[in-house]
Amino acid sequence: MKLHKLSMALAIAGVAAISTSAFADDTHNSGFFAGVGAGYNSMNLPSSVTDTDDSGTTTYKLSSKEYMFNIHGGYLFDMGSGFDIGPMLNFAYYGPMNANITSTNDTGLAAGQNIKVNIYNFSLQAVGQYTWQSFFARVNAGEGYFMMRPNDDDFDSHNQWEPVAGLSVGYYFTPAIDVGVFYQHVFGSSHSDGDGVPRMNSVGLSVEYAFGGMNDSAN
Repeated sequence: MKLHKLSMALAIAGVAAISTSAFADDTHNSGFFAGVGAGYNSMNLPSSVTDTDDSGTTTYKLSSKEYMFNIHGGYLFDMGSGFDIGPMLNFAYYGPMNANITSTNDTGLAAGQNIKVNIYNFSLQAVGQYTWQSFFARVNAGEGYFMMRPNDDDFDSHNQWEPVAGLSVGYYFTPAIDVGVFYQHVFGSSHSDGDGVPRMNSVGLSVEYAFGGMNDSAN
């Protein structure tokens, strides 16, 4: 519950921060939009974990590929004075987490075996955006459904819900096309036991297309 409140507080604080620097400008970009993003992703992982069950004890060395990409789309409603709000759907892939077996007495496993765990996420987020001339700033927060899929059938898949939040700034190079820089945070676990979606931080670049194009509500 605390994580859910924190993600909502981040979104509210971001909108408030934008509003304090707002100019009297009616530029906005309401309507449907879609985009893609890619960049660096950091997972909060311990260097190693040890798992003990009825089959034996196994120690894993954990690491990750530090990249991610997303595909997203949504709709913005014009609130006037350069502000837009609306919903956004987002699909994201996070570079796989690797669990390399360093020691085991489980007869079904072997030292040196590497298990790759792909992490996917579908999320529904609320978006608040402020546009001034060709520049924009955006905050977003919501809930994501995460799917962890190992490449070895001996290991179970895992699904769980986690809050997500982020912010971005960018520039409209045309009335319909913008390029931005984004930051995203996944409120996952500290991953001290090697289970569950890890806490993650991502930064990268995004490109979007606004189907309505930039317009001025004063006109």
